[in-house]
Amino acid sequence: MPSVLNPQPWLDAIAHGDEEARKRAAMAISSFPLEGRIDVGPFVSALSSPDEKLVFWSVIGLGRSQSQAAQAVSALASLAQGHPAFGIRQAAIRALRDIAPGEAVSRSTTFQALRDSNAFVRREALQSIAAYPSISPTEVQIVRHLSGDPDQSVVNWSANALRRHNVLP
Repeated sequence: MPSVLNPQPWLDAIAHGDEEARKRAAMAISSFPLEGRIDVGPFVSALSSPDEKLVFWSVIGLGRSQSQAAQAVSALASLAQGHPAFGIRQAAIRALRDIAPGEAVSRSTTFQALRDSNAFVRREALQSIAAYPSISPTEVQIVRHLSGDPDQSVVNWSANALRRHNVLP
């Protein structure tokens, strides 16, 4: 049985290391094997940190952990709905897609993110929606509404999501 990877040294380097140690830790978090076993506890614990870099890289680590991180879905949904840093909201939407795309809380959080003030977050939500196996007629209307978004990348992803679900924009 393969050993369980402990990410705590990476998180320590992100929080307290020099710039080179932070870069190595970020690289390790963003590239550990998806099929590997990892202790997600340190990532989950770090989600409540005031250190935005630590929170961001913990969200990335949880997303890479995929179904192993199911215990973090509620916390990620909270971050996606209310963290002040748009990059953390955006990363949380992506992590929800990677961890539990079929769960109701992931889906409702993703659709709520379509109303986010930041276009990057709205675009990430549309990328998640495009990956869903199907969307309801009500959800189609919500996505269609974004064809009038002020950000062109959101408009483009709205059209992509609708095409992916065989609904003409």
